[in-house]
Amino acid sequence: MGQSSVSFIRRARFASAIGFLAWVVVAGVPRRLEATERFEKIVPADALAFVSVTDSVAIQSRFRASVYFRIWQEKEVQKFLEKPLSQLQVAKDKFRAEFGFSVDDLLELPQGQIALALMPKGESGHEKDVDAVLLVDVGSNAGKLRDIVSKATEKAVSAGAKRTEREFGGEKIIVLELPGATKSPSAGETTSASKPAKKAEEGDDGLDDEADGESAAEDAGPSNLGLKQVVFATPGSLFVLGTEPTVIEKVLTNLKGHSIKSIGDDEDFQRATRRISTGGAGADIVAYVPLGSILDRASLSKDDEQGLALFGLRAVRTLAYGVGLEPDVVKWNLFAGTRGEKKGLLRLLSTRGSALQVPRVTPDDVVAAGIASIDWLGFLGDIESALQATTPEGYAEWQGFLQQTKSKTGLDLKADLLGNLTGDVSLFTKPPTAGASPIPITPFVVLIGHKSKERMEQAIGKLAALSPQPLFTKRDYNGVSINEFNMGGGAGGGMPTPAYAITDEHLLISVNASGIEDVLRRVGKDVPSLIDNARYKAAFAGLPANRSALMFGDDAKSVETSLDSFRSIFYMLGGMGEASNWIDFALLPQGSTIAKHLGYSGLEVVHEDDGILVTSNAFSKK
Repeated sequence: MGQSSVSFIRRARFASAIGFLAWVVVAGVPRRLEATERFEKIVPADALAFVSVTDSVAIQSRFRASVYFRIWQEKEVQKFLEKPLSQLQVAKDKFRAEFGFSVDDLLELPQGQIALALMPKGESGHEKDVDAVLLVDVGSNAGKLRDIVSKATEKAVSAGAKRTEREFGGEKIIVLELPGATKSPSAGETTSASKPAKKAEEGDDGLDDEADGESAAEDAGPSNLGLKQVVFATPGSLFVLGTEPTVIEKVLTNLKGHSIKSIGDDEDFQRATRRISTGGAGADIVAYVPLGSILDRASLSKDDEQGLALFGLRAVRTLAYGVGLEPDVVKWNLFAGTRGEKKGLLRLLSTRGSALQVPRVTPDDVVAAGIASIDWLGFLGDIESALQATTPEGYAEWQGFLQQTKSKTGLDLKADLLGNLTGDVSLFTKPPTAGASPIPITPFVVLIGHKSKERMEQAIGKLAALSPQPLFTKRDYNGVSINEFNMGGGAGGGMPTPAYAITDEHLLISVNASGIEDVLRRVGKDVPSLIDNARYKAAFAGLPANRSALMFGDDAKSVETSLDSFRSIFYMLGGMGEASNWIDFALLPQGSTIAKHLGYSGLEVVHEDDGILVTSNAFSKK
């Protein structure tokens, strides 16, 4: 066997040995997060990110009762997944033959909470570097865990890793220095050299171990793997894995006596996780990021700072996300904790809430519909201030455009156009329409609330006057003028013709006139509307009423139309018949196969004094 083959085998063994350490990331998702969970009281408060799952066993029964499992069991879905699953099984069989335990053995180990945290590197590392620590409660599987860890460690050492031990608080910390690393053992560590070469009958070629080790280190060293070492401990029923011994020591310190401030004691963490545990979503998974701390310690470029200023993201201090899985509904919350004045993009999401609902003129057969309350002049003012501070030349160009428009048309865009808007903006989409175009077109209509129909007509008329040729063709529909964009001889190729209309309450903009006609049929008439739909009402039941934006979705229609559109486009491009080693898109399930299990969803954006809460319910069919 040649030197390159030996190197490959060594590298493969080592990669497999290290691969088991990431198994808990995909081992499951948890049950309801209680007010304070044990791992929140263990992870230090200076964590830069924290993700927690709390019961990897209970989630299995909930998953089997969920819509996802019902979809998974569909014959078309199983047929589509047959090839990737068979490839995965081959990899799993190789893993079992190499290590003596299976991937399934790993997935069965967790018996409780799982948490992952990213920690600042500290004085010894670069300011942008981070350490990671993973905690898993294996419960009664502690003995099985130690057996698996022992086997995996042995494989890693035989592949060139250096094993050292250190004691801390009565617990043994194991350090595996990866091939190519040059770190010396710390005080108190004992070193276990790589095991001698295996006999030929065990599968090795008998070549010199030192040469093999150097080759393996070159190919599978830190430069390729991104790690110099992995560190772990197994106190009691816990498995603690990290990238630095000091991180493990901090965790063990809190595990023994809680003498270091934990993230669970942090007020920002408590506030954020409390928000995502209300509003209808019990948090099965919790993710938390102290964004403000990360930005404060980061070395940002001028362009980065400009982007933060334009979007107002400097006001965001924390981000938290929680998701809960129930048999017939998936609930999730996202909370952005803020401090100071909300500007830029944040202003769009933080208008003082009201009992918003989509306009009564919204059709009842939509794929999705939503509405938001926006402070247009305030938002534009924020953008102008950010441009003036960060990009003076861009600000000057914008001011020149405003002045030029006013001199040519007499139109003051801010006062005459934005100043005439109520702030309410609504949108709805309908299923794609079949037509001459080879690509399905999704009809949509935007409804922009205005204060004066006359002022809106004058403003658009002045803007249209800038064109030397007539821009629109006007026709009457139910007493309202529909203005269709002149496409220069017609919308060839079956493409839609954009249009607009102005009613007493809204400026309507659509990809085609039929969408506007849908709205006009409901103006002042008793025609079925979305807000009368029982599903629309149920979607927002239990969610806060002081919302600054909401979105209703017919998930069944959305998935069906999306899959069918994807299939049409892929066939048109000649790709559906192509198959790779992993997937065959020709076997992609029909949209109706998935859609029959899905229902509808409701999403709201809620303004709060200390942040912005996005909360959602997604209902499925039994």
